Amino acid sequence: MMTETALVAEFLQHPIIAEIMARLSAELPADLYYHSPHHTLHVLTVALRFAEYDGLKHRELELLAIAAAYHDAGYIQTRVDNEPIGAAMAADAMKAADVYTKADIDTVQNMILSTACLRDGNGLSRVPCNHLSRYLLDADLSLFGHEDYFTIAEQLRREMGMDRKSFLNQSLHMITGHDWFTITAFEICEKQKLININRLKDAIAKSDLSV
Repeated sequence: MMTETALVAEFLQHPIIAEIMARLSAELPADLYYHSPHHTLHVLTVALRFAEYDGLKHRELELLAIAAAYHDAGYIQTRVDNEPIGAAMAADAMKAADVYTKADIDTVQNMILSTACLRDGNGLSRVPCNHLSRYLLDADLSLFGHEDYFTIAEQLRREMGMDRKSFLNQSLHMITGHDWFTITAFEICEKQKLININRLKDAIAKSDLSV
């Protein structure tokens, strides 16, 4: 098994991934404080961490890495309904490479489309479309179980232009309604997620908007 650093480095050199990472750095709007190239790199890294831990094959890791690299690429063009744009960009790149089957391309496109948020009784939710998308979705919301949750969440608040009180309440609603799709993500992230939930509750109860 390769080290996580070596695996990420390998896929960052992959032509399809290197191309979109360069475009994200050059073309994403500067006021995307959260949906930045750093976020994409984080999601790619964490998705590979979860999937490799579960023993996925190298080809599966490759498809997952491509989906992670393109999952927010649509933000280059629009902030609303960007997932179909990112999925189409990934499909075009994979077709141009001429080494992927239609099934491979469909798998990547569907993974990216599955990152779109759906509204339900718990607020916003996502539905995995295949076994690989579970890793992408868990990685995309891994900030819930991150020690720097509040620092990262502040980037999202600034991007959304929300006041802190409304944002904290919305964040609590989302994080309490969230479940991990993989056992690995649960084992790695759930403990810190519960700590973050309690910190959110305390901040809201005390009207402490500085967290």
